[in-house]
Parts: sequence; C-alpha cells; structure tokens
Amino acid sequence: MRLKTCLVNIFCKIIPSKRFSGSIKQYFLATSFINKGNNNIVVVVRKDGTKKILKKNMLNTNIRFLGDDNYIEIHEPISENFYLSCKLNTKTKIIIGERFNGGLNIYSDSSIFPNKVILGKGIVVTKTLVIDLARGNGNVEIGDSCLFSWGNEIRTGDHHAMYKKGTRKLLNPNQDVKFGKHIWVGSNALILKGVHIADGSVIGANSVVTKSFAMSNVAIAGIPAKIIKKDIEWGYEAP
Repeated sequence: MRLKTCLVNIFCKIIPSKRFSGSIKQYFLATSFINKGNNNIVVVVRKDGTKKILKKNMLNTNIRFLGDDNYIEIHEPISENFYLSCKLNTKTKIIIGERFNGGLNIYSDSSIFPNKVILGKGIVVTKTLVIDLARGNGNVEIGDSCLFSWGNEIRTGDHHAMYKKGTRKLLNPNQDVKFGKHIWVGSNALILKGVHIADGSVIGANSVVTKSFAMSNVAIAGIPAKIIKKDIEWGYEAP
C-alpha cells in the first residue's frame, strides 16, 4: 500500500490540475467500506447543498459498519488534513460541519441505543479527537470554531456497567456531552459523561472534566477540573 501511495503521489505531482490529481488519488487510494449491516449511509454535502452518497471511502477515512441504520454526513469544504476513523454498531448518526480540520476517531458499540455526534463549523483538531460512545444512549454536540489539542478524548459513558449491590439498579448511565462555541481544549484533557461547557471557555492541559460549567468565558483546569479564571477570552495570536 505504501508503494502504491508513493507512485500515485509522484504521478499527481506531474499533473498541474489539482482537481484531476484529486480524482486520481480518490480512485486508486480510497478504500472500500467495511459494511456488515444494512441501511448504512455516508453522504457528502456540497457547498450548493446537494448531497452525494458515497459508495466507497473518501481519502483518509476508515469507516467500519458492524450493525444497521448508521448515517454519516460530511459537509464541504473539507480540509486537506481531515481524517475520519469510525467503528459503529447500530443507529449512530454523525454530522461533521464544514472546514473540519484534523482527525476524528469515533467509536460506538451499542447494538440497541441510538446515539449521535454533531460537530459544528470550523473545528480544528491538532491531531486526533477521540469520541467514545460507550454502550450507546449518549450524544456529543460541539459548537463552531472549537480548538482541540492532541490526546483529547470525550466519553459519554463507561464500557462496563456498575450496579447497586444486591440489585440491578444502574449506577453509571450514559449522559450527553455538549460544548458551546469557541472553546479551547488543552492537550491530554479528558471530558467525561454529562459535561456541558459554555461558550468561549478554556480547558487546561491534562485536566479531567467531570462536571458541567454553565458560566461562559472561564478557564478550568485540574483533576477534577475547577474554575481557575473568569471573564477570559482567547485567540490564536497574542493581541
């Protein structure tokens, strides 16, 4: 595969047309879906709103459907740095907003509960954002213009169930995770189930976020994370 990739890249450098070279790469390098279920759909939404159903993977994608009724929607324009890896069981819906820049690794192992991941516009990920929909029945929503560093992970649940002793009462149900707009997440931060973060906030590196923060424009950090600064703003460059 590496030799094939090298040969295709060399050939494409000779061709001045980006559109033509892109088509060549898509034809020779894109991989087929692993689709073990039914009614699984991947759609690319063009700038004019029209939709194209993909019959095989896009470049830089690794999509595995193990169950039925999964739906993935990717909005153009798509960044050159875009990478998607996902392993989905049943009834998972993923919407990726335009100009998503970076990698995504999404995992869902539920064969019963539906879940969804909704990602806004202009999200930047330095390396790969892991979204773990363990045991299903939990959703993730991330607003526009959020920035994730490397080593970040979002979990809507635990991979194993805990019960009250002597009963079947579940002690650790899945819960939704929701981010507002323009949130900066530092490296190796872990976001756990049930967390809601308000607009304009910053999450410090190596933090473990176990609860929600309804106040906007705050910096939170620590294990477990707590507010360390209020009334903050952040940007990509110093003023």
